[in-house]
Formats: sequence, C-alpha cells, structure tokens
Amino acid sequence: MDSILKVFVTGADQDRLAEQLPVIEQYSGFLLVSLPQQRVAEIAAEYPTEDITSQYTIVAGQRQLDTGQVRVDHRGKTLSHPDYKGVRKLAPGAHHYLVQFIGPIKKAWLQAVEKAGGKLQSPYAGFSYVVRANESTLTAIAALPFVRWTGHLSHSDRVSPSVMKNARRKTSQTEAELPRGKVLPGLYEVEFFDSNSMKLATKSVKELGFKILDSDKSARLMILQNPAGVSSAKRFRELSAIHGVRYVREHSLKRTSNDLAPRLMGAEQTPDLNDLGLDGSGEIVAVCDTGLDTGEPVSIHADFKGRVASIMSYPIKSYYSPYINNPGGDDGAADYDSGHGTHVTGSVLGDGSESMGLSGTEGPIRGLAHKAKLVFQAVEQEMKWKNSDYYQSIGRYLLAGIPNDLKTLFADAYEKNARIHSNSWGGGDPGVYDSQSEQLDRFVWEHKDFCVLVAAGNDGTDKDGDGSINPMSVTSPGTAKNCICVGASENER
Repeated sequence: MDSILKVFVTGADQDRLAEQLPVIEQYSGFLLVSLPQQRVAEIAAEYPTEDITSQYTIVAGQRQLDTGQVRVDHRGKTLSHPDYKGVRKLAPGAHHYLVQFIGPIKKAWLQAVEKAGGKLQSPYAGFSYVVRANESTLTAIAALPFVRWTGHLSHSDRVSPSVMKNARRKTSQTEAELPRGKVLPGLYEVEFFDSNSMKLATKSVKELGFKILDSDKSARLMILQNPAGVSSAKRFRELSAIHGVRYVREHSLKRTSNDLAPRLMGAEQTPDLNDLGLDGSGEIVAVCDTGLDTGEPVSIHADFKGRVASIMSYPIKSYYSPYINNPGGDDGAADYDSGHGTHVTGSVLGDGSESMGLSGTEGPIRGLAHKAKLVFQAVEQEMKWKNSDYYQSIGRYLLAGIPNDLKTLFADAYEKNARIHSNSWGGGDPGVYDSQSEQLDRFVWEHKDFCVLVAAGNDGTDKDGDGSINPMSVTSPGTAKNCICVGASENER
C-alpha cells in the first residue's frame, strides 16, 4: 500500500519536484504525494516530510470506515460496502453524507460542493465534511475530481455508546463512563446540524415521547427528558433517525478539575522565577468556576482586593427544573461549597497579601499573574433536589449555570475586556469532541486575541502500568483544538 506524504517544499523547488513525483495536490507550503513504501525513506532523506496516511481514516461512532472501498461511485450509484452491511436503502430526498476530500480541505473545494447543490453542515474527521444532499446532488459531488469518497453518515453512528448501554438506566444509577463522572438519569442532549432542522424536528421528538426541557437555537441543542420506565434502545435509534440530528448523548454533569493540585505539587509559595517582569500587569483574566470567596468585591479576600473588575453569577439552567425544587435558582457568586473557585483564582492571580510575614515561608504565597485584574464567572449553584438520594450520589452543589452555548460565557468575559479565560472544569464522554468543544473553537477562531485554558482534569488512568496516562481520558471542553489544555501529573487517581 502506498503512503501519502506531505513533502514540505516551496517555490521553484516545489515546481521541480512536482514533475518528478506522483502529486495528489499542491499547497503553498508542501506537496501532497502518494509514494510506494520503498521511496518514502529516499524522499524523507532529502526533504522534511510527514506521513499522513493514517489521517484518512474516518471514525464514525464506534466504527472505522474503509474509504479505500467505494460506497458511492462517480456516477452516484451506491455500491455494496462491508461497513454498510445490513443498512436499509435510504428513502428518496435529502440526507447527510460524509464527503472525504483528497487531502487537507481547500476553500475552493467547499465552494464547488456548494455550487453542485450540497449544503455544508460541519467538518468531520479524515479530511471530510458532512454535506446535506439529495440523489442528484450527491452524483454531482461524487464526480468532483478532488472528492475521494462519499457515504451516508449512518444514524447508528449518531448515538453515543453510553446511551445504548444505559438505555434502561434507573433513577439510582448516576455513574458516568469516567471516574467521578455523573449523569442525571433520563436527561439527554441532542445536537442538530442546523437550527432550522432542530425547529422542524420538534414535533417528531415529542411524538417519540420525549419531553423537551430546553432548546437553544445558537447552540443547535435540545435537552430532553425521557420519562422513567419507558427507555429503550429502539426509541433512541428512532431519535437519531430524525432528519437533522447530529448526535445524541447522555447529559453529563460538569464537575471541577485540579482539586488535588496544591498538595500534590507541594506548592507553598510562588517565587519570582525570572527577570522579565511577567507578573500579569495590564492583563484582565477571566476565571469560570464555582464561586469566589464572599462573592462581593467590598468584602473579598485580601489577595484579590482592589483587582476585581467584575463578578457574574449564572443561574440554574431551565432543563434541571423537573429534578429540583428551586428551578432557575441563583445563590450568587460566593464560593459556598468546596472553595475550588477561590483556590483556582488564587493560583492564577492571588497577590499573597494574606501571607505576608507568614511563618515558615520565604515570601508571599501568590499566583504567577499576581498583578492582573479579574473577571469572575460563578457557575455553581445549590441544587434542592426532589429526589433526596441525589444529595448523596451527585451532591448538593453543581456547576448547573454553565450556558448551553459557551459563546455566552466567553462573550460576557470578552465584553469586560478579558482576553485570557481559565476553566478548571469538564466532564462528559472521554476523548469526545462535542458541541462545547466546537463552540470554544468557533469563538476563538472569531476572536483570535482570546486565549482559553482548560484543565485536563483528574481522570487520567494508567491501566497498563507503563508510567504513561492512557489516551482518551480528557473530556470536553478540553478536547477543543483552539484552547490550551493544561495537565497534569500522574497521581493516586
């Protein structure tokens, strides 16, 4: 099997090399070529290269699609394919297809797909895009010279495995896939490709027996409650087949990360480690977390006094209403429960005022950006559960104020002139790029002067004992591409 390489060469050298090698496509900074294995070492000895053969794999749900075998040919005919064995023939009309390109996607290629009649829905793995198309449009798309492969995005690939595994989850079963992870039984998220499809799907969702608790147009997200005692795998398969559904997952409860850091690091103080004067002066840092000390700037902890530009509190989201006795509750920005938000903020920009002259230290205990100003966003709220068992299994306090669309969170901080945003929280299906990851990426793409940091979390495991954390343990929004995901040291977890 030939290897597909990026050969990094520009200008006249690129033109010369293009005459000698089997070129798939030319880019401004490299050639994309297909070479037999025996020639790979030869080219790599002369030019910087990257083998991207494995990047053409399309992972759809729990499957790896073989894009080396044609599913839809250049005439638009659907052929038999081992990855579509037993799949029913699609009804006439528009459907959502995976369109894989010959390499890193060019804007002109997407424009050509649109010109052919396809509606671009979202990027996907393996140099592919989800495109809405009918039969004639798909024929035109499949015939484009830069389209490598096309095939339907199966409905079964749009449901999280945890949904099917726990289709009959009891109210007492709140455990999620990862350690410490929790879910509310019967609460589900449904992502849609676009807001119009979500609007049109409302009737079908209700007819299946789901209760719509929240619908967010900007996030293209529905939060559903599945009535107790009627859960079934069949119902979720029918839900995933509603036109426009992108993905169905259990609604995971976000939880704090980095709560063991001070003891594990043995950090007693933060000295000046350089002569560059990097102390946060002139910066405004936003921290989204549980709460901050008293929640009031006038009575705030001495380490933050005079540097709090803004404190905001986000009330309980409406979709929790069936589960609690205080729907829409907002207990303010104080750090009532764990002190996690105060700890994180101190790590970021506490100035050490309270520790001046403290016995046993060489200097003030302070954060690295100890002269920066603060915008704080409190998202933890007290949950007055109807089911008293949830006090034990989930807890009294929850990060229940996190907006459906993280754009809201980031935009609020941006408006207050914060350009650095710290988030020591996460949760959800391990290793998954979900709607929150996409929301983060989109906001940073549109605000390139905004830097988002997310904790890698406390979920890493070393199951094989090789001294390295196993892959697929980071959760959303740390799985985003346009953030700095900060982690972590192996510890007793």
